[in-house]
Amino acid sequence: MWFNPLTGKYLPAVFEDHGNAATLPEKPNAQDWVLLLTCDALRSDCPAEASPTDLSARGSAVTGSAVTPQSVTAIGGLTYNAKQELQDPTAALFDQNLSTVWRPLADRVSQTILYDLGTAQKLTHVVISPADGYALPRYRVEGSNDGKDWTILVNTAVREPLMNGDDVSEPLQGVYRYVKILLLPARDIGEAEIAASGKEYYYNPSTHDRYYRTAIAEITVYSDGEGTPEAPLTPISAAPGKTETNSSSLLPIIGIAAGAVLVIALAAVLILKPKKKQYNKAGLSVRTAVPLFKRRKRMTICDEIRERLQSMSEPAYREFQASLVPDTSNVLGVRTPLLRAYAGELSKRKDIDAFFRDLPHRYYEENNLHAFLIEKEKDFDACVRKLNAFLPFVDNWATCDCMNPKVLARDPDRLDALCRAWMGEKHPFTVRFGIGMRMRYFLGDAFSQTVLQEVAELSFDHYYVNMMRAWFFATALAKQYDETLLLLKEQILPAWVQNKTIQKARESFRLTTEQKEMLKDLKIK
Repeated sequence: MWFNPLTGKYLPAVFEDHGNAATLPEKPNAQDWVLLLTCDALRSDCPAEASPTDLSARGSAVTGSAVTPQSVTAIGGLTYNAKQELQDPTAALFDQNLSTVWRPLADRVSQTILYDLGTAQKLTHVVISPADGYALPRYRVEGSNDGKDWTILVNTAVREPLMNGDDVSEPLQGVYRYVKILLLPARDIGEAEIAASGKEYYYNPSTHDRYYRTAIAEITVYSDGEGTPEAPLTPISAAPGKTETNSSSLLPIIGIAAGAVLVIALAAVLILKPKKKQYNKAGLSVRTAVPLFKRRKRMTICDEIRERLQSMSEPAYREFQASLVPDTSNVLGVRTPLLRAYAGELSKRKDIDAFFRDLPHRYYEENNLHAFLIEKEKDFDACVRKLNAFLPFVDNWATCDCMNPKVLARDPDRLDALCRAWMGEKHPFTVRFGIGMRMRYFLGDAFSQTVLQEVAELSFDHYYVNMMRAWFFATALAKQYDETLLLLKEQILPAWVQNKTIQKARESFRLTTEQKEMLKDLKIK
């Protein structure tokens, strides 16, 4: 099944069966789609059968005791034992047995493993044991006490993946109930690295990608016992703003609280705060009583929006959405169609400017809501002002790509200058947005060879910028094939961008078989 992370739409994926192999289906269109797979054909080799192993003494630097989680959720994984029999999808991760292995459904998509420790624990370490012969990719470890607001505890996204197959021990700090391990997508590897490592790798003959595969035998969380978190504990299953509590255990507390309220109420009546002296008609001095407690401050539109977004969030969808934007935290899990509908409702509010000024936003969904509200702006200049104020705060590809203000198409000359200015910025997602607007509005009737040259000559080496460049040129091949082919033949693009362009173009349904075959010979080796 195909999933579009920008629109929230699902479409069926049709495979052509060829006996022991199957042809990957083409994407529904040129946008980024995620292919979701769950089938027996995904079973692959697992480590040889081994007897249960005592893993409690792993890593001499580990302190504290191993915590048995109350529950574990793995988004996007299958579990096999040594005989490749399908098991409970999460039991292998904490069964103290290296012969059972958890494998992600797809190595090229982020995977999320969520540990609920039952109570808040004073964390000391997490130990991850990759299966023998498999790699441990880049990953993040995060902690939370309510399953909504996450704190990054370990971030290996900036260092190389670990290839030696040994246990990995990461020190942790803080008191948390929930621990999330986010495995980032496997990266491309070159032939020189393959030769040096001697590890087995996966080769995709249709895209010519090479990457190490991931399998995990064990993840163990260690702590120094229960602790008191800074934030109140709220189980993920509880409704937003509520906690699960035994009502009978609250009776003594309620009695104490009621007495305290009575005392405070009497104090509010009896205690008078002196003001400046005033005089009655008789000329006698009097004192004016001032209430000890003031009325609660009115809720702002920003508070309303956050409360509404939290009410629309879905825990299961939150984990899935977070895996698609691994560099972004504080994802609530609100579906895109709901966000767009809410943006239509908010666009009629007279106080919406307060939300536009409330930057940076707290949640990922607030950023997307901001983007959808900008799309509804009907005035060209006002739209540009809002874009230029918001773009420096965009921190992920999904928010960047979901924003397409159609009012800008009314003046192609001014939009052309704006795209050039955005592409000249130093903020990666502003640059990506500029390329995206070029792709949307300047590969049709407004096309010129200059459009291709400006994107080709960009000297901004950033993963999400380069990915957008590849998407741009793949789309250009579908709309302006001959001119774009000439540019690819010159091989002036960085090797990664050129090869990714060809990969995306060959996956597209908008090119003929002959055109796709011609592109094969233009890959840079």
